[in-house]
Amino acid sequence: MKAGVSEKGGGVFSSNWNSKVKIDLYKGLEKVSAGQIHTTQGRLYSALWKGDLAILEKNTEVPPIPSSVKDVTRNLKQVSKKANELSLDFPVFVMARDLSNPVSREKYSRVLTKLQKLLEKNPEILSPQKAGLKQYENIAPTVDVAFFQTNGTNAEELHNLIKSAIYVPSKNAKKEMFRLAAHGIIFS
Repeated sequence: MKAGVSEKGGGVFSSNWNSKVKIDLYKGLEKVSAGQIHTTQGRLYSALWKGDLAILEKNTEVPPIPSSVKDVTRNLKQVSKKANELSLDFPVFVMARDLSNPVSREKYSRVLTKLQKLLEKNPEILSPQKAGLKQYENIAPTVDVAFFQTNGTNAEELHNLIKSAIYVPSKNAKKEMFRLAAHGIIFS
């Protein structure tokens, strides 16, 4: 692993970040690179995301792995201002989601289904920047933040509904292991 790259992303995405790739650069249907460009998947991803082809070059700084949905979930306290703006005098559940991640998509879908009867309207889906997250420019472009504005409930009932939507206890567990903070945050 090259210096300057963290192991943030996790899983296949992170493990492939420094994998070598060879690309041909085209503009329209015409090849514009003299030969194949030898770079990494992380550089290619970052160049496409940021719109900066200079990132492909080996003499530029190694781009960091973008913050993942898990990283954003750990920092959801930063969106308290937006959650309070959206509150209807009832608790607001906030979760990060990544539509490119099947586990994240499924979790969002389960929470939405479980909370449907308590929602004033569809969840407000905001970019990390509009949600109020700091260092939003380092967050993967596939990650956004969902605000579930509830009506007619309290924080305890909301917690229990979220838990019932996503928690599957282990058969051998001696104690309950559900932590809401691993999935989102309730602002009340």
